[in-house]
Amino acid sequence: MKKIALFSSLIASAIVLSMSACDTKKQHVPDNDESIEIAEKANDSTFTDRTEEKDADFIVNAVSSNIAEIKIAQLAKNKAISADVKKMAATLEEQHMKILKELRAYADSKGIAIPLDESDKDVKQMNDLTEESGEKFDKQWCKAMEDRHENSIKKFESRRDKTEDPALREWIVATLPGLKEHLAMIEEHEKAHDGM
Repeated sequence: MKKIALFSSLIASAIVLSMSACDTKKQHVPDNDESIEIAEKANDSTFTDRTEEKDADFIVNAVSSNIAEIKIAQLAKNKAISADVKKMAATLEEQHMKILKELRAYADSKGIAIPLDESDKDVKQMNDLTEESGEKFDKQWCKAMEDRHENSIKKFESRRDKTEDPALREWIVATLPGLKEHLAMIEEHEKAHDGM
């Protein structure tokens, strides 16, 4: 009788543990970097050619970065105190939404898996900006967008020179002047305000 009771108790414990394990799996939401890693792994499986794989990595990173830049622009539209910063933010939001739409269309045409969110690093940058206010927010926002655009331009130029896909090269060539205009606009604003 004791053996049956012990056995029943063990079975009940196993059921409870498996149910709690299932609940944990249901509650687990991938963090943003996981979303990027999942896309990259899917692309690694899809593309065997090294250049195609690098093109896919570029698209994954560009999508993630543009999602972040749209959100950072939206943040400034609501939080900036300078009318110039708000205006720049509105322009950047609109233009990066266009870039994101084009990236998604390209990814779809090539069967490239893309992330749904910005990276964890971008989330941290947004959280840091959210903690600022007034002129300090405007200054930090401009600095963040300046750094981001400098970095994006470097990545776009590098991929332009290395890709073997004429369609991707053509799109990068067409997109780069806009990114450079964004950077010039931000730098001009900083000069006009003595580096804020």
